[in-house]
Amino acid sequence: MTLESPRHKTLKERIARAAEDAGFTAELEACAPDGRRRTDVLVHDENDLQLGCKIQLSYATAQAMVKRSDIARSDGLSPLWTTDDTSALLIERTPWARIDRLLLEAFSSSNLLWVRGSVKDAEAEEVRQPQPSALSGPRVRALQLPASTGCVARGRWR
Repeated sequence: MTLESPRHKTLKERIARAAEDAGFTAELEACAPDGRRRTDVLVHDENDLQLGCKIQLSYATAQAMVKRSDIARSDGLSPLWTTDDTSALLIERTPWARIDRLLLEAFSSSNLLWVRGSVKDAEAEEVRQPQPSALSGPRVRALQLPASTGCVARGRWR
C-alpha cells in the first residue's frame, strides 16, 4: 500500500462523512476479494448502489485510470474519480469530478466543496424532483445520489 498525503486522507474521510450524512454507508479502503482493486471510499445503500470513489491528487497515466475504472466496473462498482487538477489525464476519460485545490484545513472543515466539473456521461433509470441540498447552487448543477438527497434514484456511469 502506498502512503497517502494528508490531503488525500482528509478528503477521503470528508467524502465518507458526506455519504454517511446523506444516509448511505461508506467503507474506507474497500478491497476486492481478488486483490485487484482498492477503493478509497465505497459508498453503498440498501438498493445495491455501489459507488467507488477514488481520489487522484497526483499524476497518473490515462491508461492506468481507464484500466482501474474498468476493474471497478467488472466488480459491479460505478467508479467516480475526484481530482483538483484542471489538466488531470482522467478528465473526459473516466467518470470524474473536479474540485478546487484547497488547503488541508478546508477539506477537514464543514465548508462546501464546489464541484467545478463532472462526469463525461451518466444514465439514470428514475429521476425525481430535485430538492435543495448542499450540492446545488447558482454555479453548480448536481447529479445527486439516490432518494435521500433527492434527484437520481439509480444510475450508471459510462
